[in-house]
Amino acid sequence: MHLTDCHNTEHFRKFAKQRLPSPIFHYIDGAADDEVTYRRNTEAFETCDLVPNVLAGVENIDMSTTVMGQKLELPLFLSPTALQRLFHHDGERAVGKAAEKFGTMFGISSLATVSIEEIGSMISTPKLFQLYVHKDKELTKSMIDRCKDANFEAMALTVDTIVGGNRERDLHTGLPLLQTHLRSLLVLLRTGVGSELFFPGQIRAFSTKGFRSRRDQYSPIGRRLFQHYAGSIYGLESG
Repeated sequence: MHLTDCHNTEHFRKFAKQRLPSPIFHYIDGAADDEVTYRRNTEAFETCDLVPNVLAGVENIDMSTTVMGQKLELPLFLSPTALQRLFHHDGERAVGKAAEKFGTMFGISSLATVSIEEIGSMISTPKLFQLYVHKDKELTKSMIDRCKDANFEAMALTVDTIVGGNRERDLHTGLPLLQTHLRSLLVLLRTGVGSELFFPGQIRAFSTKGFRSRRDQYSPIGRRLFQHYAGSIYGLESG
């Protein structure tokens, strides 16, 4: 199979499975426990319909929209994904350039393999940072300050990773052995964020009370999707 044979996301998935080492592919492709939520999320997207405007003319097509106060040329953006240079040598640099090419927002993970500062200087389109709240408050504050200095426009506050998921595929492929040496691996991949960020035991519980006390620091902000509508209600009540 070659890149020229890829015409949809499932083709790219099969191509990635062919090219990547098994632990890396299943780290990207897998989910927790029996992967029920993973399948439900996929099925939920498949139930969405695109309803075209007919007899509207096609001389001036405008797909732009506004997300978190940012004008985007497309009705989608590239969300944060950790450790991108594990599966492509350019990683976040390539994804950021693609986002800029199409005029949409690019998000980097707290476990990005390219620094906040490099992404900030590299692309001019809107940028989002996915933040973990750490036990070390000064570390969290430092990351926010770095994003502000690098002209990031938005931040996604992660509230659903107090404990890691039971990723059964990773246990089969041996990825936990790789994760044991993750700190050294990140340092080899890049300088910047990697040696500072999220490792097991560093993240702290974060309540709506804590969010209220810090929301001015994070504005504008998005929250990663809650598992249940009740969580969304708490988020709305917290501002």
